[in-house]
Amino acid sequence: MKLLRRLAQGGILAALLALVLLPSSAFANTPSRVIDFATFLKEVENANYSYDGQGVTVEWSPSSACTDNRPGHTCLLGEGTHTPDGNNAQRRQGNNAQYQLFSGKSAVSIKNVTFTFKPADFKLCMNSDWRGTFTAAEVVNAELQLLNTGDVTFEGCTFNRVIASPYSCTAKASFIGCSFNDVYNNYAIKDVHAAVANISNSVFTNCGGGIYFEGSTTRTAIDITGNTFSNVDTFAPEDKKFTRGLVQFSANGNYANAAVKISGNTSTGGAGAIRQLNTSISEKVLSLDVLLNNNSFDGSALTDSSFGANAVYYDGAYYKTLMDALTGVFTSSPKGTAKVYCKPKADVGAMTHGHVADDMVIYGNGAYVSTGERDLEIDTYKFNRNTGTQDVAGTFLDKDITVTVKELDGIAAWGERNTAHTVNLAFENCKNMQRIYFTNGANPNGKINITLDGCSFDGSPDAALKANANTTVYSNSPGDIFIKDTTFKQISVALNINHKSTGTQNITLDNCSFNDCATPEISKDTKTYGAPVRIVAQKGAVTNLTVKDCEFAYSEGKTNCGNGDILLGDGRHDAAKDQGVVTLSMNGTEASVMKQKTGFYGHDGQVADESQGSKTEISKDDLVKPNVDDNFVVDDHSKTKIVGAKEATCTSKGYTGDKVCSVCGKVLEHGKEIAELNHTYENGVCTLCGAKDPDYTPTKEPSQQAQKPGKPSKPTLPATGDVAALVAPLSTVGVALIGYAATRKKRIR
Repeated sequence: MKLLRRLAQGGILAALLALVLLPSSAFANTPSRVIDFATFLKEVENANYSYDGQGVTVEWSPSSACTDNRPGHTCLLGEGTHTPDGNNAQRRQGNNAQYQLFSGKSAVSIKNVTFTFKPADFKLCMNSDWRGTFTAAEVVNAELQLLNTGDVTFEGCTFNRVIASPYSCTAKASFIGCSFNDVYNNYAIKDVHAAVANISNSVFTNCGGGIYFEGSTTRTAIDITGNTFSNVDTFAPEDKKFTRGLVQFSANGNYANAAVKISGNTSTGGAGAIRQLNTSISEKVLSLDVLLNNNSFDGSALTDSSFGANAVYYDGAYYKTLMDALTGVFTSSPKGTAKVYCKPKADVGAMTHGHVADDMVIYGNGAYVSTGERDLEIDTYKFNRNTGTQDVAGTFLDKDITVTVKELDGIAAWGERNTAHTVNLAFENCKNMQRIYFTNGANPNGKINITLDGCSFDGSPDAALKANANTTVYSNSPGDIFIKDTTFKQISVALNINHKSTGTQNITLDNCSFNDCATPEISKDTKTYGAPVRIVAQKGAVTNLTVKDCEFAYSEGKTNCGNGDILLGDGRHDAAKDQGVVTLSMNGTEASVMKQKTGFYGHDGQVADESQGSKTEISKDDLVKPNVDDNFVVDDHSKTKIVGAKEATCTSKGYTGDKVCSVCGKVLEHGKEIAELNHTYENGVCTLCGAKDPDYTPTKEPSQQAQKPGKPSKPTLPATGDVAALVAPLSTVGVALIGYAATRKKRIR
């Protein structure tokens, strides 16, 4: 009996241990509770509208019902009683069976519930125009239209073909850690009227749209954080795809003083982030570039449908053309940087002299300026801030400005400087640009800094957006110019710099291409100064040109007009005799460089005095260094060093080293190999490398006395920390001993 009792106790203990040690997967197949919608409504009511479903699944199909009790009514369902059972919708709207819930109630909180709607044919016979017969193919979503007036909270819930609509809530609506799936042709969260909204850590998959804000409420705080949107704005008919976006702000509602936070969200599938239709949402309330920086969206900041018939967006308002938007910027007198957004790939209209006088970023999104001179005008005319028009009583540029244009094709910039304010111009990935052309006008001190990165100019006759075929980049004002990864095609004088101010100007060309530029065919009117790159400075001015890894290429049968690929100085007959300093630094570029002084060309445009010009052919491997007295010098490699020298050893060959130019790194003379050294052996071992002498015979020594047999060695214990193999059996023994001791102690007592 004692043994049996002990065994029983041990068995119970073992069973408990086995239960504790079961993997979590052993409980994974426990079926969740499934109820219909009518039961769900009863349970929410019983929970006083603060309901935790603890994983319950609410699964239902729409039932048919009649609530039309008017005398003489002919029921769609035929004779008999067709009382609503709680699974019936109250309305049908579009693809949705609408369930109107919790009317007259205050706050509603629902947690840990999976809602699954299964479409089915049904009939509604109502005291309204919502009656009718509907098929499962027509009505594919359920819409939970909450009519309570207090807060609405959904947490940890899943919605399958179900739309959540906190329709009557004007206080706070929260959706935390929820999942929305397969909502056809509709927003997953719809008709959010609340002043405060928190939609966070939720997942939207295969929905016609994401989140829709509607209603006239004055908003105070909108927080959309940490959500994931996959294939949103595509689960819809063809004419509705990509028309909604991840988040829509309708025209209704006042957001002027709202704290709108949209961050940490991700999307895939190409949907636009925001469908923005509300004029109270200014750049201050929702900055689109901040939006893009703080989220990982696969699509553009604004949906195409946001624009309607317009092409440009600025500070909550839409404009038909870029010209109109620039006027809107000017009259708004922005205190910070104005952000202008173009509809992706749209024609932003004709533009000639679009006035710019403020810090600005134009996000082109692949749009283009179609006609006109296509230029941003700066500091040329006086404009009135109130009317946005030219006005002699207006002002020229009244501050330093920075203007950045991104991905806007066909754009140009032009101006005649009237003030000394600094203008910083940057163009990024703008293709088929028209020109950049600035003169110092009435004020020679107005600095123009120009950056072109990833742009192009095409002067070809058949170019869709043709560049100015004479000159595409011109400035006679002070300021630095940096041009990178930019292509010039069929331009007579692609880069034409005539520094007519004082001080120093720095110009850099990095990885640029000049294709068929300055050929005789396109340089008939510019043959005395035509060149892909022309640099001139007046007396007292200094211009430093740096050229890195550029290409000057000509198609078969085409040649340069005669002034080289790079022309330094002005050789025309009427040019100033005393000119400024022009220097050239160049590497990685094959080019014909010509230097000219006044009188090289005569009155007739023909070469008059060849001694006033010289041409130097530069190879790609040559290093050209600037020289104040003579424009440039080709490095003569007079400063050298030895590189890669290595002494020979008895195990490896040596190398005398290469003689290279210490300035440009060019190998001037290759070194020679040095043979391996002989080993130096001592007592059979090389004293240099430790190698053994194969011919060495060691001296024999008397044999040592035989060792007596030793005592057997003691067993070796596991090393410190090597106890893994002991843990499991010791644990088992320990548990058994504890159980036994407890039983034993009790028996003794």
